[in-house]
Amino acid sequence: MAQPQPQPPLRSPDDPDAPQAAAAIATAAGLAQPVPAGHLDELRLPDGTLREPWARFFAVIGEPNAETLGPRTADMARQIRDNGVTYNVYADQGAARAWPLELFPFLVTEQDWQLIERGAAQRATLANAILADIYGEQTLLARALLPPGLVYGHPGYLHPLRGYRPPGGSFLQIVAIDLVHTETGWTVMAHRTDTPSGMGYALENRLIISGLFTDAFRGLHVRRLPPAFAQLVSTLAHAPLAPQPRVAAGGKARPPAPATTSCCLPPALTTKPISSTPSWPATSASHWSRART
Repeated sequence: MAQPQPQPPLRSPDDPDAPQAAAAIATAAGLAQPVPAGHLDELRLPDGTLREPWARFFAVIGEPNAETLGPRTADMARQIRDNGVTYNVYADQGAARAWPLELFPFLVTEQDWQLIERGAAQRATLANAILADIYGEQTLLARALLPPGLVYGHPGYLHPLRGYRPPGGSFLQIVAIDLVHTETGWTVMAHRTDTPSGMGYALENRLIISGLFTDAFRGLHVRRLPPAFAQLVSTLAHAPLAPQPRVAAGGKARPPAPATTSCCLPPALTTKPISSTPSWPATSASHWSRART
């Protein structure tokens, strides 16, 4: 998702490019297909005019027609093919398919993003606290706030780790949240806390689409995505290590632990495609080289 930051007003009527921008906005509003009943029109307001982020977007790129969008569509398909961005469907026994990508980005206003960001941080904090409790004091189970069968019967619950507390107290490194946007706001549909599957797609999507609409991304001051990956790598690289006993078996002093390295292992070829694994941006290289386990 692209998150435009607060913007100055649209072009002044005295701006020589204002008529072209107005024409582009009107064309975009008229070409879009009607939205099915019960769905939010992300592009247009109820009166048929474009929502502000989209008005700014089309004011920059010009009228959406074959001349402006055709080459971009072809370039997008070429990059997906050349970069080997694929996905598989388990019903197809792992056959790779070209990654489907929409040409236009999904624009989220700064106001909406602030709400999403606060909610996501709150839910991630709660999820980590729940994990700490079910592996620790188990207050939620004792108070019947969580059914025991939901915890002990879950294949992901590691019984030997009962009582374990990870260095730094963080059980989760990544939390993904599936959202739906409706007239009443944003609704959470699902949480994902396992592997970072899909992060590679998010980065690849941003790199491709931002390259196709460079002026629009720059003009809307869209937040950059690579710094989030750099922060993740830095967090993993500087995470506290598990304490090591100073005395080895037999009473001998344990030698200093050698420097260690972290690595990101891709998934098996029989499951999720390599494209789903984050391709760490160049800005993260210095952090990754200092990573530890």
